[in-house]
Parts: sequence; C-alpha cells; structure tokens
Amino acid sequence: MKKGQAFLITAVIFIAIVSALITVHNSSKKTEFSTFPYIAEEIQIESEKVMDYDLINSENKIETFTDDVSDYVKKENIDVYFITEKSGILTCSKCNKFDASKNPINATINKNSYYFTKYPEGKHFYFIMIKEINGEKYVYTNA
Repeated sequence: MKKGQAFLITAVIFIAIVSALITVHNSSKKTEFSTFPYIAEEIQIESEKVMDYDLINSENKIETFTDDVSDYVKKENIDVYFITEKSGILTCSKCNKFDASKNPINATINKNSYYFTKYPEGKHFYFIMIKEINGEKYVYTNA
C-alpha cells in the first residue's frame, strides 16, 4: 500500500468518526407540549377562589370542585389526589398512606412521600397532580 493511500484511508476514517460524534452530540429528544403546568396553575387559582367562597358563604363547594377537576384531568391522563377537610378531619381518599397527625402532613402515593405544612387555623386544602410522559414523571403540589 502506498503512502498516499494510507493517508486517504486515515482521512476517511477520521472524517467518519468526527461526523458520528457531531451527529450524536447534536441529536435531541423530541418532547411533546404538555398542558400539565397550566392545568396545575388553574387548579391552584380556582381552589383558592372556592375556599374563599366557602369561608364567606359557609358552604361546602370544595367537594363539587374536586369532583369536577377529577373528571377534567382524566381526559389529560393526569392523576390528581386531594387532601380535604371534613368536620375538622383531613382526609386523602386515594393516597396509599396518609398521616395528618404531625406537621408536616405526609401523603404517600406509590412509595413517594409528599409533605404539606399544616397551619393551625383555617380550612385546609391540598392537591398532588402526577402525570407520566414518555417515562418521565411530572409532579405538582400546592405545598
């Protein structure tokens, strides 16, 4: 093999390696647009309004609100867990484990713990939203 041929083969191999590295470096994962953060923000805003309404009018609209939200987020493949207060007792119906006896409150869902500060006075309302997109878990709480 001549010196010129060896140089040409070496150059072709070098260009192939550099091209492969550049291609791998410049690739990116395709991510889909998610309405998840916007829904979480809306639930936060609307829940505050419902809580204010309940305090002013001595009504209990929070249960209707949680039912409506649960129905809506099902369409978006989002799991939502509500921690609400009934007769002074905090409950989380869908949590695997729930402890409101200490501060912070601990809600366990699928082996993951979520903590919320328990304030001494007033009504309490917390939520946890979980959505999995392409193997990644997104969580939003109002803690």
